[in-house]
Amino acid sequence: MPSLKTTIIALFAATATAMPASVRLTPRQMQYHALAKRQQENAAEAGLSDFDILQFALTLENLEETFYRQGFAKFPAADFKQLGLDDQQISDLQQIGKTEAEHVGLLQSSLAQGGVKPVQPCEYDFKFTDAAAMVQTAAVLENIGVSAYLGAAPLLSDKAILGTAGSILTIEARHQSSIRAFSKQVAVPQAFDAPLGPRAVFSLAAPFIKSCPEGSNLKIEAFPKLAMDVGGGAAPAEAPAGEAPNAGAEGAAGEAPKAGAEGEKAEGAGEGEEDEEGEEDEEDEEDEEVGEASEGAVEARAEAAAPAAAGPGALSVGSNFRVKADGTSGSEATNCAFTSGGVFPGGTAFSNFTQAEGCQVPQGVAGITYVTLTKAAPLSGVLTDDMIVAGPMAVTIS
Repeated sequence: MPSLKTTIIALFAATATAMPASVRLTPRQMQYHALAKRQQENAAEAGLSDFDILQFALTLENLEETFYRQGFAKFPAADFKQLGLDDQQISDLQQIGKTEAEHVGLLQSSLAQGGVKPVQPCEYDFKFTDAAAMVQTAAVLENIGVSAYLGAAPLLSDKAILGTAGSILTIEARHQSSIRAFSKQVAVPQAFDAPLGPRAVFSLAAPFIKSCPEGSNLKIEAFPKLAMDVGGGAAPAEAPAGEAPNAGAEGAAGEAPKAGAEGEKAEGAGEGEEDEEGEEDEEDEEDEEVGEASEGAVEARAEAAAPAAAGPGALSVGSNFRVKADGTSGSEATNCAFTSGGVFPGGTAFSNFTQAEGCQVPQGVAGITYVTLTKAAPLSGVLTDDMIVAGPMAVTIS
């Protein structure tokens, strides 16, 4: 018969075996946990409640809903067909606008149920020029939306509100990938998306907002605007970034180059007037040329879509480009910060900044990236509002 001691030892052993093994987080998971904890502390320091963050999300959704509604009212389906989009793609693009309207309704309902009056839509200026510019700007807005929700999620403490935000985030990501596919770009350019804090996101959205109704202004102040220095361009040895449109969300919306198809169409019309006998043949050839040009028009525009001055493929690791900040804010800057999905630790990589040389794209940065000027470059890779001098602006790093 076993002794009492043997029985007790056996009982403890059986109990230990039945208990689940302790979960060990990987170093990367620990980094995410630390980042989420810092963000929640930052939200508390900024005085942002869960409902303040929902109001912020509603401000962005109001902007996006109005953007699509006004854009589709201005440009008929035929304009998008000239860009190479088929009927299904045009329908899908219109459906994106409808889902933005549903996001507005959900956020309004969530705020009202919490006893909070939802913010009202503002007056906007999207500087619509043509359908191609609209698609380009849509790519900008959807990318900002993904980064906004991704950055706001860790700031929320209420799980129900977090669930609401999460259900919108996944759809915003689908919007982003769809528009990239419509634009003949890689649908998923990187393995991770980059989160942005409320102030950085508002700085990207602010150029579209002219004014807001009383009581609907957020208690968030935009950073000074940062743009590509078109006059300065890139360093001579690099790709001709200075040839692309002006940087910043405002420039992306209103200063995109005209589609090549439009110029070729006008040129073809002039040739037809000079030679009436061959007019029909020339028109047929012209239509083919327009189709070919228009297929690349969306691609060329959307590749520079993130509000940046760099043209297609102009920015790559090691390349230099010059930037300019509103007012004299740039004089404080010592570094360029590149916030991009998959940059560890901290989410941001830094390089030195000088007025003469501008910024150099550091190693480890790829895909859609947010550039800011800063007055510090912490080794932790953590970018905080207090060190930002100007920005952000969005660029695509190849």
